[in-house]
Amino acid sequence: MPAAGSYIFLVYFLLISISASSYSPGVSGSSRQPKSQNTIQVPVALKHLASTTILSTLHSTDRQLWLATLDGVTQVGRTDDRKFTHFTNRFGDHVRFRARHLIELWDGEIFALTTDNKAVSLQRGGSNFASADWLEAIGGDTEELVEAYFSPKKLLWLAYENGKVLALSSRSRRLNIVSTSGLGIPSDIFGTKDGEVLVSFSSNNVLSFSMQGDIRDRLNTHRCSGLKNISELAKLGNSEVIIGSRGGDIFFFDSQTENCEPARVFDVNSKSVQSSNVHDIELLEDKRTTLVGTDQGLLICTSERFCQEHASPSHQSLSDVISISRDSKSGAYWIGTYKGVFRLVQTPFQLFDSSTSPLLQSIVGFAQAENDDTLIASYHGLALLKPNSEQIVSIDKGRWETDFVREGIMTLYHHNEITYLGYRNIGFEILQATTSRAQHWDLSKIDGLRSNSISSFLKTKNGDLLLGTYGHGIAKLDVRQRAARHLAAASGDSGENQILFMFQSSDGTIWVGTEAGLRTLNLVDNKLVRVTYSNASSEMAENPIIWTANETDNFVWFGSMHDGLFKHEKSRHESTDIRAIVSQDFSEISYAEKAIYSIENGVGEEIWFSTNQGIARRTSIGKVVQYGEENGIDGIGFELNSSFQDAYGYLYFGGVNGFYKFHPQDIGEGPSPATIFLNDIVIGGRKIHTDRHDAPSQSITLGHKDRFLNLEFSTRDLTNPGSTRYRHKLEGFDDDWVDVGNRGSATYTNLPAGDYVFRAQALNASGIWNLSGISLDIEVKPAPWRTWWAYTLYALFLLGIAYLFLRIYREQMLKKQALEQAREMQRVADHFADELLDQMDIQRVLTDSIHRYNKELLAWANICIQRSAEYAQGDMEALRSGTDYRLQVLDLVQDALYYRGEELYLDPSAFVGRLFGSAASRYPDLNQRLIAVNDATSELLPATEAIPLAIIIGELFENSMSHGFSHSAGACCVRVVVSMPSIREVYLEYQDDGAGIPEGLSFEAAEFAGFSIAAEAAKAANGKLEISPDRQTVHGYFALSGEMGDLNQLP
Repeated sequence: MPAAGSYIFLVYFLLISISASSYSPGVSGSSRQPKSQNTIQVPVALKHLASTTILSTLHSTDRQLWLATLDGVTQVGRTDDRKFTHFTNRFGDHVRFRARHLIELWDGEIFALTTDNKAVSLQRGGSNFASADWLEAIGGDTEELVEAYFSPKKLLWLAYENGKVLALSSRSRRLNIVSTSGLGIPSDIFGTKDGEVLVSFSSNNVLSFSMQGDIRDRLNTHRCSGLKNISELAKLGNSEVIIGSRGGDIFFFDSQTENCEPARVFDVNSKSVQSSNVHDIELLEDKRTTLVGTDQGLLICTSERFCQEHASPSHQSLSDVISISRDSKSGAYWIGTYKGVFRLVQTPFQLFDSSTSPLLQSIVGFAQAENDDTLIASYHGLALLKPNSEQIVSIDKGRWETDFVREGIMTLYHHNEITYLGYRNIGFEILQATTSRAQHWDLSKIDGLRSNSISSFLKTKNGDLLLGTYGHGIAKLDVRQRAARHLAAASGDSGENQILFMFQSSDGTIWVGTEAGLRTLNLVDNKLVRVTYSNASSEMAENPIIWTANETDNFVWFGSMHDGLFKHEKSRHESTDIRAIVSQDFSEISYAEKAIYSIENGVGEEIWFSTNQGIARRTSIGKVVQYGEENGIDGIGFELNSSFQDAYGYLYFGGVNGFYKFHPQDIGEGPSPATIFLNDIVIGGRKIHTDRHDAPSQSITLGHKDRFLNLEFSTRDLTNPGSTRYRHKLEGFDDDWVDVGNRGSATYTNLPAGDYVFRAQALNASGIWNLSGISLDIEVKPAPWRTWWAYTLYALFLLGIAYLFLRIYREQMLKKQALEQAREMQRVADHFADELLDQMDIQRVLTDSIHRYNKELLAWANICIQRSAEYAQGDMEALRSGTDYRLQVLDLVQDALYYRGEELYLDPSAFVGRLFGSAASRYPDLNQRLIAVNDATSELLPATEAIPLAIIIGELFENSMSHGFSHSAGACCVRVVVSMPSIREVYLEYQDDGAGIPEGLSFEAAEFAGFSIAAEAAKAANGKLEISPDRQTVHGYFALSGEMGDLNQLP
């Protein structure tokens, strides 16, 4: 690997020293003067006029460009050009005309002078030019008019061929008429902001007029030696007047000292320029510089009395400039020539392109060289830009050794006075300023490294020098040992070998952009680690190509190929590890789909970056502003990672055909929102007139036959209309904004009657929405048959019809109701009769049932009394007590009776419950110790057959209470079970834990009244009673004699 000779870099640093010695070190950030550059553009919307002769230009207050041509007047700024080729004279004839001079009068009226010195005008919103006959009413004339001027004080000045000068304050009020006979034909009129007006004449005389139209002074221009045929003039901010002539040079005349000197012209064609014809002079905003249009080109003249031919960096040279006018809104200047119309922009973005130096093609990087020079690397070689200078110094590649060809530079990296140059296919070079040594590395001759295509360098905080290649990943270099080691990738993705950039943020993280996506480099195990993304849009690629990066105080910013900006919040304590998260930035949604080529940081969290649409700035609050063609930035095609900030704060962005240099402080707040205008309103195929196209709010009314409405609107941007986006919304009809791209129109058909508000907004090329936009109040009148009074008539008519039908209906309903009531009364009567018969039948059946029950009940009451008397043996108290208890049991039976169907039924469970409850009154002391268990069924039993069962239970309960528990002092328990094993069987189980039934007692040979009554009741119930062996339980088995149906189905 041969090294370059030591003298190679001596030449390089000798050039740096020479450039430094010629540079004044007095430039500092505090004394820095803002720089601007005049850039000539051909607006996209005006390219079709490239072969048209433009005699005069006018940018009206409603943002429309008016052009005076040999075919009349052309209006530009709407959807389509509007041409006026004829004017209407006082007799109503349409006369063809050629316009040569245009001005705007009061209320937006366009005033034009023709080539045959006639005056025509077009009222705002008018359809055609007409002869300015209104001049005759105030002492003027429409013919022989050679000059016209509308001053900043809203005064119209007219100069006629006979030397008459007329001053008007309105269409109907004249200030003065001055006759200047003997001075020749007036050639130009110029006014200042303080109201002074200068009028030049073909005799080389110049008169000064006051605001009242009186002659104030005569300039002694005869001191200008060689001046002849004054054609144009302008007064600078001081007392100097710049005077242009036809073939007699350009002069600067001091109105106070009467000193007159010809301008010093700095140009290779100065002689031809000095003998040129001056067509127009326009004063720039600084009041010290003028644009001078001549038949030899455009001159820029300053108050230092020198002029220089303008040469645009974008190769737009002008010849034969006829007219110049200023756009007060944007500050740009419109220049009319014999070959179309051009736009001159004063921009702080200085362009250095191939016209400045042939080396400025495909700028790949910048670096700070010695003495604050800026080293510029392009694909074809190296160059230097001296501080505060526009001079490019070439570092001639022929001065280097012949065995090394300086061609194909891909990247430039500068660190600690060492410059690294990476080449496309011949390795890289290390240039050391302190030792003036140059080293050339051919990686193909190093083991393990097979790529000589160098894409990036990085000097880490640990001192490692990393080399990124396009095809074989990353290598770590040892410069002293002239050795390198390849770093392996982790995932094995083939795209990871194509390195796009390397960047180490302040927190120590090494970020690597590859064709496979963004990675972080872990130098511990020498592996690339994927990063994860958050806040990503659904349209974002799975692995977005991140190809540039830079950082601010809190964030690392990334630029992508298609997906806009990304950011990563830096850790304050430790470097980012495998959990690195990168978020897509949506500070301005329109930038989500743009390519970001290079990023430079500004103040705080502000960043600047180059895009596929120009240069953009993202402020600290997330607002993104785009600077494009309307700001003097033409499409040079920016290069990847080609940006730089020098020691004075200037930013550089390189591209395919040069680079831009600017200082952020010179930019200001940036572009303002574009003004949107309502151009045309078409209702049913006819256009209607609006008083003010630029008014923020207007109104129209549509009739019921107006089924079609078309609204045309635009920003009237002539520079780059294709980049403007529009959206509109009809409040009351549209639910949301309708995005129509760059097509500024909206169409609605068959709108329902009602009140609407149409709103339109525009997004300009700088990415700024005009949120106020325009609004149009729209009232859609209903058809006559759908108005409120029509609906009132409809309602009255319907009410009348309804009333008529109501009367007929009510009469019919009364008849029908009478018949229905009669039928209903008959039905009710029949129903009551049937009900009465049914009730009588029910009462009869119930009476029979009650009679049978009472008969049975009385029979059993009689039996109980008889048996009580038989066994009482004269003991009246025993007789009374027994009789009362047994009659009480029969009462309890009645309390448990239910009427179902045509019979009476007994609920055994209810009866047993009431029987247990009666113990409280008969045996209060024993009742407190009594535990009564009621397991009797709730199934209903026929009353006549249930009476014997109830009597048995009652006698057994009385036996327990009076005898079984008489000697017990503890708790006493009685359990009664009544169940129905089948529909005709009843089972009784009575159990107590008392003394039980004594031995020898039985129901067959009863010795007491109770046992006798129970035995007789069991016999009556077709059953029997059995005493258990332990004498504690009595079992009863009974058979029901009658037929029993399903009691649940009974009423």
